[in-house]
Amino acid sequence: MSEIITYNLNLSNTTSDEYYENIKKIANTVSTELVNEYSDVLDDYMMFQKISSHEKVRTKQEYGLEVLLIGVLWNSYIEKVLSIKPPLFKKLIHKTNSASLELTLDNFKKLIDYLEASKEFIEEVKRLEVWHKYLYNLSNEELVSFLKSASSFSIKFSYKCDELLGKYLPNLDAYLNALPQNKEDIFLCSKNKEQYYLNMVGAEIMNIAFLEDFKNTKGKMIILPGCMVLNKEDCQAKPTKWGNSCTGCTFNCPVNKINRVVNDNNIDVYIVHHESDLYKNAQLDDENIGIIGIACVLNLLSGGWKATRIGLIPQCVLLEYCGCKHWHEKGIGTNININELLSKIKV
Repeated sequence: MSEIITYNLNLSNTTSDEYYENIKKIANTVSTELVNEYSDVLDDYMMFQKISSHEKVRTKQEYGLEVLLIGVLWNSYIEKVLSIKPPLFKKLIHKTNSASLELTLDNFKKLIDYLEASKEFIEEVKRLEVWHKYLYNLSNEELVSFLKSASSFSIKFSYKCDELLGKYLPNLDAYLNALPQNKEDIFLCSKNKEQYYLNMVGAEIMNIAFLEDFKNTKGKMIILPGCMVLNKEDCQAKPTKWGNSCTGCTFNCPVNKINRVVNDNNIDVYIVHHESDLYKNAQLDDENIGIIGIACVLNLLSGGWKATRIGLIPQCVLLEYCGCKHWHEKGIGTNININELLSKIKV
């Protein structure tokens, strides 16, 4: 079994099928609960989107996921946000008299500014900024009720995930306790278990929400992370606008294996080494293209949201464990559940 850094989907060292059975169950449950509990709010928000034209109106499932995002990020960071003193982020975070956790629009904006300053929540901030505009129009009573409810829902969500998903984070607590606070990528690597759960469940909710559209796309491709390349120094992959295209230079490379497995399905396989390069050369007129994104847990939602923002139709498959140099000094090879990938291709 490969070294466990934070999470591992393949606890049996044979297959991660059990993880995918569990995540589908909990994602369906959570999505249904979000849509039911926030039905009126989501209807109102969708009308706001329609009138304000911030984006083409999406589904209740997708906006329900954003409510969960709000609750998780509020609970994860608001205390830290309100404890910050100048000069750190002094242009972004106004000094507060105390670390009050008041459910106010001002504190919600401070949270957004903090997340934006971290440079780690680019796609999340884009969505929270629109929610901020929507919340501005609510009465104070409605605002407090919404933020309190989102916070409470995310706490119950975490407890629910502990039961089914906690075992897939066997080394997270130890990793976080030993994490140097001066680590260059501290914002990414210090994310708590609630954000792991958010990405695990959120990615599956996104899979459900986009499945029918994905089935009907005119073309499909697979985007793989660079950590899956076996021989990085001698990799012969060729650059394209979507990423590097595998040429099959190393037979036992996981990328080459996937390339061979999907070859008969007329699906292109590309390698992207850095998340910042993801879809950076894609044009907005690249419509009706399905993307199967393979990513580490904490990059799942941001990658899926980035895809949808430029008009692509996403599905997600998780890496079995993390292994790039964000997490490991030398980097370790990573892999995926091939059966889960094939299930996306053959829908």
